[in-house]
Amino acid sequence: MFFDSLTEAIKSLVKEVRFAGSGTAELADKFEEQADRLKSLAREIRLLHKTLRLRMPGEVKLEILSQENGMSTVFRLRVPASAAADVLVGGSRKLVVKVGDRDAVEQTLAGDATVSEELTGEEHEVVSGSIADTDDDGLTGPAREFSFPIPDVTPPGQPGDVSIEIVSQD
Repeated sequence: MFFDSLTEAIKSLVKEVRFAGSGTAELADKFEEQADRLKSLAREIRLLHKTLRLRMPGEVKLEILSQENGMSTVFRLRVPASAAADVLVGGSRKLVVKVGDRDAVEQTLAGDATVSEELTGEEHEVVSGSIADTDDDGLTGPAREFSFPIPDVTPPGQPGDVSIEIVSQD
């Protein structure tokens, strides 16, 4: 990075000034102090860059695993992979899910996870919550919020046998 090479150049200059002999020690100390400030500034710029690079996760989708007619639905949530490399390797994802009137459940997923743990709910109940990515330095990006109903995906059963009813006969 630019600041790293500039810091190294200043440190090299400090060595040359110290080597030059008497009367230059004070100047060398000032150069060294500036090099340390530059190094600190570079660290802050890297952290700022990381913070600005953290983006909101993409759209959350519901995947139905099983559903009994008019009964419990087993599902999981699908989220797109994080775009930040330092979330994918060494980071994590915090998923908070509320199903219907029940208390919210928090799941901590690996940084490269794209699927939640299994959840249950009733058809037409609202699933709501948020997901946020945290990188390997502990910086958390903005959360993506979501809300949608659990759809009814089970069709009605097959009708019984068809029969003929004679109403009148001539």
